[in-house]
Amino acid sequence: MAHDQPAVILHELLHEVNPPNRTHAYDRATSATIPDAKDEEAVVRAARFDMVVRWAIYGGQVAASTALFHPFACARVLMDLGYEPVAPTLSRTLFGKPCLVLPNITSYVRFMRNRDGRGALWRGFGANFCGVLVGNLTNDIAYHLVDEFIKRKVRSSPRKAWSVFVVAHQENARYSPADFAEDLTKEVLARTAGLTLAYPFQVVFLRVVSQFVWKERVYTGLSDSFLQIYRQEGIRGLYSGFVPFMVSEIGALVLVWIAAYAFRSVVTGDRIWLTIFRFAADYMMRTVLYPFKLVGRMMAISPAPLKIVSPPLLPKFAHWRDCFAYLKMQNSLMRGSNIFMRIVNVDKFATASGKPGSGADSSSSTFAESVASSLEKASRVGRRLPSEPVIAASIRAGGFSEHGKGARFSAFGGFRTSF
Repeated sequence: MAHDQPAVILHELLHEVNPPNRTHAYDRATSATIPDAKDEEAVVRAARFDMVVRWAIYGGQVAASTALFHPFACARVLMDLGYEPVAPTLSRTLFGKPCLVLPNITSYVRFMRNRDGRGALWRGFGANFCGVLVGNLTNDIAYHLVDEFIKRKVRSSPRKAWSVFVVAHQENARYSPADFAEDLTKEVLARTAGLTLAYPFQVVFLRVVSQFVWKERVYTGLSDSFLQIYRQEGIRGLYSGFVPFMVSEIGALVLVWIAAYAFRSVVTGDRIWLTIFRFAADYMMRTVLYPFKLVGRMMAISPAPLKIVSPPLLPKFAHWRDCFAYLKMQNSLMRGSNIFMRIVNVDKFATASGKPGSGADSSSSTFAESVASSLEKASRVGRRLPSEPVIAASIRAGGFSEHGKGARFSAFGGFRTSF
């Protein structure tokens, strides 16, 4: 039969990725009528062609969505590394309190384009696209396989309840703890499979983007980058930082599902409230586990022969727990978590200047105290904030000089370079 062909089986696995229309060739192939040999062969050819078309459509969708957000993903990587090439400026909070703010992500992207051209915004696009594509397809196929296995080996009777994120009024079915455990298991196993296969592409993407700081060309192409990492570091290099990254991703997934199940058990309402709660819980859990994501990114880049992750700018870490302790000592575990209103903690700046490894000196400490004093006076007197050029000149005097070679850590949790 047509549905026993390998191409049609793979075609079925892609239903969740891009569901077919009702006039789909596969639907015609699985009709109640029994076709003859010629019709069956024609249907198989049509199904194969249609599968190729759907693969192409899905690949185009992934490419478009990845390309839309890729420049911001590049800027986010540099923020996570603590690279702050633009000096902070004086602004005000939502409550009118004077503060120092670093440029938001759109200004960061504009700086990258102005410094190295539009090509700088597309570094690592191939690795990023392949990682998203491989991760999504692996996740969908793994979910389908796990679901089929549970149907055959575990579940004794057909389920009547829907997912934890769907309120099924019309079925009037109770979503039991067994249903919740089954759905959560499928989600965790599928997500784990997808992240595991996609993570090497994530490592290549992070390292390629990190070369922007010093204009290095250690990693040039996708295949060459894979070979270079494998030859220098082995398979461990392609999975450096994998453990904290998985803690952040799988931990957030499990916590969101548990919170949604508790919400559904206590609160009854329409599906819209459950959807709102899901997004709110996802944001909160990812914020709580963000330090592990940051540590994972740092550890993915740390073994690379790049200046940005070499002493004295950054120590080498033997284990991800060492990186976590270092970032905690620097009060930088949440670095890069906010991409819009990036307020600088000047008090932390003043107190952190004496910590080992921060790269700050007494002049930076004096500058921090003077900035804090200026902010306090501006808040008390209520006068207008100084203009941006004046603030820029003051910041350059405090250690953000545009002149001279090399790089130095700023007391705002990052560092800048000059060429």
